Amino acid sequence: MPLVVRDLAAHQSEGLPTGEAVNFKLVYNKTKYDIEFPVDGTVKQLKEHLTSIINVLPAMQKVMIKGLAKDEKTLRELGVTRGSKVMVVGSKLDDVVSVNTPKSESSSSEKPTTITSSKEPLCRQKLHRKIIDKGVPEDAMPGIKNTKGKLPKGNTNS
Repeated sequence: MPLVVRDLAAHQSEGLPTGEAVNFKLVYNKTKYDIEFPVDGTVKQLKEHLTSIINVLPAMQKVMIKGLAKDEKTLRELGVTRGSKVMVVGSKLDDVVSVNTPKSESSSSEKPTTITSSKEPLCRQKLHRKIIDKGVPEDAMPGIKNTKGKLPKGNTNS
């Protein structure tokens, strides 16, 4: 069920155009809102108005009306009519801060044990030891020490 947001008195106090208003559906974070907003209001003004509804700062909002809507365009210019669908994508400031904040030292104890076992020589690690104990595979090619990937000169089919 969509949340209905209608407050024309608020439009006047926000300094928005007081002319013809348009009712449209706003979708943000899978939630639908019924919005009434002046058709001559700009996308920037719409973002500021939506801040109090969806709790996302205007700078963090992207308004999609048949593609990404530029801040200076009016809803009329973008073709918003009654019943149009407007999508908003954006992140709340708390979410952005929580993602960018380094985790505390308690998370360092949750590191996998493979990091501590990597200090042990590879030939003594359990997984590698299992492979070594099986022996050399029949189809293994012999290695040549200190060649660094270079093949010896001459016939190698001997």
